[in-house]
Amino acid sequence: MKSISHALVFLAMAASLKSQTHVSMQIDVSNIVDYVLTNPAGQRSGIDPRLSDNSGHDILFKEIPNASYSYMSLGDLYSNNNSDVTAEFNGDFTSPQDDGIFRIDLIGRRSGKFDFYLSLSSSDTTRAQKTHFSIFQVPIKKDSVISYLFTYHGAPGSPISLVKNVPLTN
Repeated sequence: MKSISHALVFLAMAASLKSQTHVSMQIDVSNIVDYVLTNPAGQRSGIDPRLSDNSGHDILFKEIPNASYSYMSLGDLYSNNNSDVTAEFNGDFTSPQDDGIFRIDLIGRRSGKFDFYLSLSSSDTTRAQKTHFSIFQVPIKKDSVISYLFTYHGAPGSPISLVKNVPLTN
């Protein structure tokens, strides 16, 4: 009897794992911002230019498994504050296991306007939705933060949204 119950538990676990779908997320920002992405589990990836180590280099958060955050730049990031920088995040997760609300904190490296792109895709679009958001010419000041909450649920027809998170003030 014990081996039958173990077999049923194993079959349930295997069915649960099989129902997971691979999803790829990409975020790109142009020019003047860095960002920190926090996934639904509270893990972070990205750079907050307001934080630095003892040598003056920005601290890179690498807490999200299967994710990377990288720069493409013209010039030296640390000696030329006017360098044009593109920051890109690439990460993979499974749906519906890792679905939920992602927080994206965009931090001004310098004052100006930037473009923001977010896209998700899956090799199996019958089980996981794909989406794309583009926001252009967003004004930001150096060291200020603009936050967005991105809600993703992979099942076709489930809610997906990207909303600006504006804190309430008195």
